[in-house]
Order: sequence, then structure tokens, then C-alpha cells
Amino acid sequence: MSNSYTTQGKALPDKVRQEIIEKLLNNEGIAEISRQLVLPYKSVSNIVDLWPWITTGSTKPRSPQRVGIRTARTDDVIRYTEYTKINKPSTYAKEIRQQLKKENVCLPENVPSNSCISGILKSDLGYLYKKLSVYTS
Repeated sequence: MSNSYTTQGKALPDKVRQEIIEKLLNNEGIAEISRQLVLPYKSVSNIVDLWPWITTGSTKPRSPQRVGIRTARTDDVIRYTEYTKINKPSTYAKEIRQQLKKENVCLPENVPSNSCISGILKSDLGYLYKKLSVYTS
């Protein structure tokens, strides 16, 4: 779909965003709005979902909010990751993650992701992938 409003990768003009919000406030559905304005459904849906017009009346974009604060790289997590890797060098990040939960090193909602654990091994501890050798930069 293309029209005079959209350019791929560019934000919609303020007047178009305002028009979408006005139509939504007039109880028109997202699909109907997208057909009338010849816009992709997802574009209209994103404007409705990600814009703070309900509380502030603004049509300016806001960034999506993160669900929670993850404090994954605590000193305890780094020390436990190093301890685990020294005792069993072939341990995968997924196994370290499971052990962090099992041993109550951190809260279940703050357990680091597999990629975060890999980052700890590489950048914080200086370990190469699956090897116990240390590299210097």
C-alpha cells in the first residue's frame, strides 16, 4: 500500500496522526481508519497503542516502556558464573541460567538471559567461547 502520507521508514506527519486519533475518538475501528486513509493496519494500530493521546492528548510519539528493571549483571551473578565456568568449562549459558535460579543467586524475574550470560563470560570475565582460556584486549 502506498499513498501520499507514507514513506517507508519515516514517521507519519502530525496531521495524519491527529486525524487517526480523531477518527478513533469518533468510535471508528482501526481497520476502517486504515482503509479510509489508505494506511497499513499495523501503522494505525501502532499509533493507537504506542502514543499517549489517551492521558495527555498529545500526538507526539513516546517510546515503549520496559516491563521491568532487570539487574542481571550483579557482582553475585558474575562471581557465580565464573565459579561455574571454572568448575565445569563445558557449561552452556542456559545451564548457568538454570543454576542461578536453582541456587537462588538472584530472583527468578531478574535472572539474566542466555545472551547476557554470554556477554558476562566474554566482556566481564574475558572467556572465549566454550574455552577456559582468557584473552586480553
